[in-house]
Amino acid sequence: MAQPFPIGELSILGFQGFFVPQWLSDFAGCYGLEGGGILFDYDVALQRYERNVISPQQVRSFCREVATLPSNPMVSWTKRAKRCVV
Repeated sequence: MAQPFPIGELSILGFQGFFVPQWLSDFAGCYGLEGGGILFDYDVALQRYERNVISPQQVRSFCREVATLPSNPMVSWTKRAKRCVV
């Protein structure tokens, strides 16, 4: 019998906040998260900067935190309005 395809391999998730939320850690533990996560510097819903990115140091810390997740997902970020950190 074939193993079920892990849903985390198909997922790329975005979220609000500056640290890995507990639900994302739980998801990665249960389903994997090879698809990765996305960091946004601008929050369209709130129409302000600082959705996931505050500073280069915070992004480095976030990436280290993501690297500790069970599936070691990929991390990427967006650049809008000519503002980019890193």
